[in-house]
Amino acid sequence: MLDLLASRDHLRSAIAGRRRRALRPPPQLTADEWADTYRIVPSETSAVTGRWDTSMYEVARGPMRAITEPGVRIISGMASAQIFKTSTIETALGYFMHLNPRPLLVYEPTDTTVAAFVDSKLDPMIRATPAPVAVLRLERRLTLASPACLMRTKFF
Repeated sequence: MLDLLASRDHLRSAIAGRRRRALRPPPQLTADEWADTYRIVPSETSAVTGRWDTSMYEVARGPMRAITEPGVRIISGMASAQIFKTSTIETALGYFMHLNPRPLLVYEPTDTTVAAFVDSKLDPMIRATPAPVAVLRLERRLTLASPACLMRTKFF
């Protein structure tokens, strides 16, 4: 029976280690560095799946860096490649969900386009990328239990 009980020193050490990990500040990454480190591209959204590699989409690096640059309030971009716009938005959402949680708003012109973006792009990215999933677990338990929660509304 005594073998199952941990010593006080062992328990104190384990608690101190958990406290240090919980209080550790998030890593200082730009959005493109976050994507290269944490983001996984799901098979539902792309023919090129697996770990995200910004070097394959160099056109997106500048706007992704601007997302986390202090003082930047507006990012404008004009591109013929759809990957640039959608991937930049997905990366921004994943970055802020994981490393800098805050209220986020993605505006689309209609309810249909909101639902399409959430269902075809955002939800698969969240499910495939472990970092935002870990942050969302507790929040989803709280919000999905509420009858006021709408499927196209995401709380981060």
